[in-house]
Amino acid sequence: MTQIYLPDSAPGQPASARAAAPRSLAGQRIAVLDNGKPNAAVVMTRAAETLAERTGATVSLVTRKGPHGRSANAAEPVARDILE
Repeated sequence: MTQIYLPDSAPGQPASARAAAPRSLAGQRIAVLDNGKPNAAVVMTRAAETLAERTGATVSLVTRKGPHGRSANAAEPVARDILE
């Protein structure tokens, strides 16, 4: 049976509690996960560096997602044998 929820109804209880945020980012490490989109690594790394400069944190890791750091390109057609 499909349940349809009204978009203006009250939200339900959250499934879990949020983790406590650190009081300060000073001395903390920031990691960047490049999603493989054009210029994503440049933009996200610069944002992380700016955050680190402002808070006293350090950028400790910049990596790509996917096997061996290679992201799949959604713009390339998928091989037929994979779809069948």
